[in-house]
This record gives sequence, C-alpha cells and structure tokens, in this order.
Amino acid sequence: ANDANFTLPKDVVVLHDMQRPWHSCEGINDEDKTCRNIWEKIWRAWVYVVTGKGGSTPAGSDVIIGANSSEWFVKVDADTFLFPENLSRYVKSRGWSYDDHHYFGHVLHHRVKDRGVPIVAGAAVFFSRATLVAAADSFQKMSTENGNEEEDGTCRDANTGTEEVVTAVCLKEHSNIIAEPAIDSLGRDEISLFPIDDMIVYNRTDHGEWWFWEGKKRIPCHDAGDCLGDLPLALHGYKDSEFLLYLENEFYGSVMKGQKDDSLAKRNDNKIAAYNWENFDRTYKYFERVRAAMKIAAKEEALGSDISIAKELPAQGKDRLYCMVPFILAPQNMPTYEAICNTWGKRCDTLKFFVDPIVEDDQGNFIDLRRKSGTKMTLPHDVVVVYHIYRPWHICESKKDTTCRNIWEKVWRSWLWIDDNGESDSSEWFAKIDADSYLFPENAKKYVQDNNMSPDEHHYFGHTLRHSEDRNLPPIVAGSAVFFSRATVKGAAAIFREFKHEEHNKSVRKCSDSYTASEETLTALCLKQHLGIHAAHALDD
Repeated sequence: ANDANFTLPKDVVVLHDMQRPWHSCEGINDEDKTCRNIWEKIWRAWVYVVTGKGGSTPAGSDVIIGANSSEWFVKVDADTFLFPENLSRYVKSRGWSYDDHHYFGHVLHHRVKDRGVPIVAGAAVFFSRATLVAAADSFQKMSTENGNEEEDGTCRDANTGTEEVVTAVCLKEHSNIIAEPAIDSLGRDEISLFPIDDMIVYNRTDHGEWWFWEGKKRIPCHDAGDCLGDLPLALHGYKDSEFLLYLENEFYGSVMKGQKDDSLAKRNDNKIAAYNWENFDRTYKYFERVRAAMKIAAKEEALGSDISIAKELPAQGKDRLYCMVPFILAPQNMPTYEAICNTWGKRCDTLKFFVDPIVEDDQGNFIDLRRKSGTKMTLPHDVVVVYHIYRPWHICESKKDTTCRNIWEKVWRSWLWIDDNGESDSSEWFAKIDADSYLFPENAKKYVQDNNMSPDEHHYFGHTLRHSEDRNLPPIVAGSAVFFSRATVKGAAAIFREFKHEEHNKSVRKCSDSYTASEETLTALCLKQHLGIHAAHALDD
C-alpha cells in the first residue's frame, strides 16, 4: 500500500480487514474474475459505519461515521437508481420512527424453505438507525471461524455472494427483526428489481411461480402489469451506467422540467423521453406518473403539509378533469364565482380561477397584488394569481374600452403556470372554461372514455369553427369550452415557455406573445405549427 501511486476519492472507505478481497478466488479453475464474497464486505462496511472500526478514509475525507450520522440507512447496488427523497416520504407516510426496528425493501420469499426467513433483495436494502445498530452488534459477535465456507443458514462470516440471506438470518436470530416489503397502499412495489421497461409488462400467470413471485400475496396488477408504485425508492438493473444518466434526465433533468435538450431521444410522436425505452408507451405512462407524484409531493412539502403524501396522491387512470377558468376578481363578478363553485365547478376534480395581478375592491379601487400593500389581501384557495402579466385587465389603450381584451397573454401564462407548478400531472384532462359557460364534467369524462381517447396522446377538441380558414389560419376551438389531453397541455407549455414578451405585437399569424383577444386562434396556430395538432369537433354519434 505504501508503494501505491493512487489517489482515492474523498468519499471512499477502505475496509482494510477484508480477508477475501475481490481479485482472488479460491478455486484455481474458477472462471470468475470477481469473487462473489460480497457478504464479508457488507458486514464489515456496516460495522465501520456504526463504530468507525475496520476501515479508513483518505486524508481530508468528509465521510461521517457513527450511527447518529443519519436516521435511515441504505445499502444500494451500483447498478441501482435511488430516490433518497422518496425514502423520506415513504417512512413519514407510515409514521415510522428510526428508533424502532425497520428492515425493508423488495422482499423475496424463495429462501424461506431452506433458511427460514424472507429476505430483502440486495438492490436496495433499507434500515432504521435502531436496526442498523442491532445488525452491527450481531456482526461483531458472530463467529468468523469458518469464514472460507459457504453460508449455512446461521449468522456467521462466510464466503458467499448471498449477503441478503445472512443479513436476514442475523437480524432474525439476534433481534427477531423480519423483512418488511416496500409497497404502496395498492400493494405495488416501490423497488424494481429489473429494468423498468421490462418489469412494467410482468405477468404472473404467464411467468409461473419462479423465485420472483414465490410467496407473494397475489394482487390484480400481478397479471395486468404496471405493478410499480408512483413514488419509487429504487430502480435496479442498469449495469450500463449510461442508463443511470437517462433516468436522471427523466426524473430530475430536462424531461422532468420540460426543457429542450439535444440529448433527448428523437421521436415522431411528440413524447419527450431521455431514451427510446422498450415497451415505450407503458414505460412512458409510468414515468409520467412518477414525475406527477414527485411534483405533488414536493409541492406539499414546500407548503409544510403534514398530510400523508402516499395516501393523498390522486388515484391514477380515472380521467380526472382540471377546470381552468380565466377570471377577473372584482365585486361585480363575485356572484358568478359563487355560482360556479356551487354548481358545475364542484364536479370538477380540480377547479381553479386564474386572475390578473390587479383586482378591484368594494370601493372600486384597484389593488396590485404584486406590491407589498396587495399581499395583505386574502384570496380564495381556488384562485391563482398570474403575477407576470404585462397587460392587466384594467388598463386599456383606448378609452372607449371598459375592459381590455388581452386574454391571450392570460391564457398562455395560465397554462404555463399549471405545468410549472406540477399541476399538469395532477389530471388526465384539462378544460379552459369561460365564466359564462355551464360545464358538465361527468359528460366530458364519458366523452373521452367512449371515444377511447388517451391522455398520453394529443387531443385538442371542443366546438370547432372554421371561419379562420378564410385568412389561411387553422380551424379553432371556440373559447367557451376548450378541452386538452395532458400530453397536449404539456406540449403547449413547452411552446409557451419559449415566449418572449413582445410589448407592441398584435399579430395572430405567429405563435408568440401578442396583445390580442384572439386566444383561440393563437392556441390553434401554436398547436398546429409546433405539435401538428388540429382542432377536433366534439360530436355525438
């Protein structure tokens, strides 16, 4: 070691007491170049983490040791993609304490027959602090006499690759701690043992009862596929490190943020993805669910919500409808606000009124909510202030106007707000509804179901008008009620995100910011030019 001309990263721990290092194998005819003696490395690593014994770090290292360094601990394989923040959400949603015993992950039962215990698959193994302390204590006390022999179902040192088995045996033998499955309220796995684009189509009946399924309680999605939770803890099986970068892009990078990125997969269906995954449509839908769940969870946490995130996430796949109402907050309009809330609005899954930053009080004074004095005003919980509007409703170019018809800026900025705040992931379908319209949310849901419309495909529909074709402009959906799929809202938001404020622009022939009331025309133009989407007429049979 003194002769080694090698600089170690500061986050590396050298386990210098290892008796069976990875580069040498017992059998001279052993074809493996890497010995599967991972158990010794694991138990010595945990002893070091808890006690600081048996290992060393490079000079200047910032590696923190001791059980009190964290509340929760995970052993994670190098080919696993981990979601640390989802672990925090998982334990909080269950009311777990790190001072209690918890040993959890993807639980397998195929070793119960010969070893008497279920095990946590090694892809990602989670421990509470109390459990890790108990585990390290058992590892220090266990026998090391037959360390060169294969494990035998007892808690001892062994030359074995089945570290999951001996970990489970030691915890059961010394502390009566049993593996707990990391599953959501529907029984879906929070840890994938195989690449997602493969596991998403797993079918238990077709597979038969091999070790993966053995002993697991059967639930409907075992045969339907898509049996993975929306706030995953870990995704395993990515030996090629490039896939870890793809996943980073999907859940934390440009795909998650809806940003342009030349590294993204090239597709002809307008779906944004980091990679052309196998079983793409189902994989894409699952990733969309994960992104939605993570955005909602992050938003709740930012608001300081104590609500159980896992339980509060909306059920998936039920054609939820988000109703967006452009509105002017002024005394004369409040009866309409109340009427909507007490009639059709209460049947929307989400109802939001999008208002200018200028509101009118009971004395007819205009209050700018962007100013300090305006922040004292209490707004209803279902009102969203579109703060960045440059052309608020109360200022008109011509004194002949009483209310400026600059609705286009308000509409496109409202859709952008919905996407930027994670709400484009909260529903499958979206409607922009005028305040003088009466909506039938349940009929809108039935319409998309009867027509086999998918929210993950592009749909833009309503009462279609074609008079704009006389000016060589695309057909439009009349603004009284305009319906969009989730995919189309996301696509539109990506377009609007590139807009620059154009103070004097009044054109309706260019997809851009403009001072105009022709929001239907520009919506149709932008969707056609950038996404190839055409207005569809909502008709019965």
